[in-house]
Amino acid sequence: MIKPADIRHILVLTLLYYLFGLHSLTITISNSIVTMSPFFPEGFALAFILIYGPKVIPGIFIGQLLLALQVHYHIIPSIMIATSNSIEGLIAFYLFKKADFDIKLTRLKDVYLLFAIVFFILQPFSAIVGVTTLYNFGLIEKSLLISSIFAWYFGNIIGQLLITPLVLYVYTHYKEINYIKLLLFSLFFALLCYVFINIVPVQNISILFSITIIPLVLLLSYRTGLGYALSSIVIISLIAIYEFKKRIGIFSIYSDMDNIININFYILAHIMIILTIGVSIIEKNKAVEKYKKLNNILEDKINQEVMKNREKDKIMFYQSRMAQMGETIAMIAHQWRQPLNNLAILNQSLYLKYQKDNLSKEQVEKFFIDSKSQIEHMSKTIDDFREFFKPHKQKTTFYINDNLVHLLDIIKPEFDSYNIFIQRDCGTRIFLNGYPNKFSQAILNILINAKDALVSRQIIDKKIVISLDYDLKEDTIVLIIKDNAGGIDQNIIDHIFDPYFSTKQDKNGTGLGLYMTKMIIEEHMNGKIYVSNDEEGAVFKILLKKS
Repeated sequence: MIKPADIRHILVLTLLYYLFGLHSLTITISNSIVTMSPFFPEGFALAFILIYGPKVIPGIFIGQLLLALQVHYHIIPSIMIATSNSIEGLIAFYLFKKADFDIKLTRLKDVYLLFAIVFFILQPFSAIVGVTTLYNFGLIEKSLLISSIFAWYFGNIIGQLLITPLVLYVYTHYKEINYIKLLLFSLFFALLCYVFINIVPVQNISILFSITIIPLVLLLSYRTGLGYALSSIVIISLIAIYEFKKRIGIFSIYSDMDNIININFYILAHIMIILTIGVSIIEKNKAVEKYKKLNNILEDKINQEVMKNREKDKIMFYQSRMAQMGETIAMIAHQWRQPLNNLAILNQSLYLKYQKDNLSKEQVEKFFIDSKSQIEHMSKTIDDFREFFKPHKQKTTFYINDNLVHLLDIIKPEFDSYNIFIQRDCGTRIFLNGYPNKFSQAILNILINAKDALVSRQIIDKKIVISLDYDLKEDTIVLIIKDNAGGIDQNIIDHIFDPYFSTKQDKNGTGLGLYMTKMIIEEHMNGKIYVSNDEEGAVFKILLKKS
């Protein structure tokens, strides 16, 4: 069913086809629709077909029929030419639709499709069928058959490639176009082109291309967009045609046929160059915009993942702290066990003497001094552990030797209870800039893992060796911690620093201790940590830069 809008489109196309057809006929050197001059109606017909589809075919038929009658052709050949042009429109619609042509002309693929279909399918069909029809009715001599096919072909190509892109651009961008600016630009450019073509003392078209119009249009295409460049091509074409009609300027110095050929090539060169470069710029800008969007999306995703990882790290730190708290309580218990036993003995001794009425003032004072000493020792133990786990927010310079001695003093009762001997070979004092408590916690995690391995494997002479040295050549601090627990299984040694990887699940292992150690050493202390096995057991090697 034909809608009112379809009727309007048909009427508009009929009017445009007929009026611009009359204009094109006035350019020709003979009173015939077979002309090498640009045939503008073909451009409007193709644009309307691509925009509105086959429903506008009657507009092509009626417009072409009126033009054929205008040049005094008989009704039958006029109808046949109008029919062939209508069939050309149908072919164009289905070919462009099948090729997924985008009327916005924002891809080079669409430009190449336009060139290919117009050059190799539509106009060969239109020229051959149209001229053959005229020949069959005696309207063209046999000797002019080939030249007439070429003239029809060439003129229609210019008309389609000149008008169709501009109509498609206006249709798809009409809301974005500043029409006042476009009008002012057109007037200015028309004057500029007129001056170039008439005043510049050049009689060679190729030289005129290279020094005037093409560079100017390319600049416009780059700076203002494809719409202004397409408009400029139409303006150039109209001025060139005007000069040809008035027999002035560079397009009037040769024969009429040569002048028309020059005009056609002049227009065609501009069309192909501007369309190709203009759409290339659009594609490039779209690609840049696409990559910017992708980059923004990736940045957002990265930020989201970073936030998630930070949350995971917080959870891991919390779990690690909880695990260390358990270890801490065990160490405090070992530290307090002896003072508590001593206090129990002092209390028992004091009570027995009291029962026997054998309690002197000196004994009470001695009890006070001894018990106070034990309580102070216990209090110092708590202070040591509190200081040990207190976070340092800023880096500070500390001696690694002193840090290790303090750590070993804290854990000694715990390790002594398992008969684990810790050998220190720390040499000269070495200072480091970093976070001393975090560093101690990292070392503690290694020592606790070594203790667990020694105990679980029931090693008789349990031993941990800690050596500290400074590599002057590499300007690197080297800290090595090794045990004699038999080493780490080669199947899992590459995974022991992974989060939640533990060989002690049956003993409530969290799998976070060594992971936290690696994070502290590499992210907070700017160092590296490695693990390997020697003939006795596991070897942890930590490399730190003094700076």
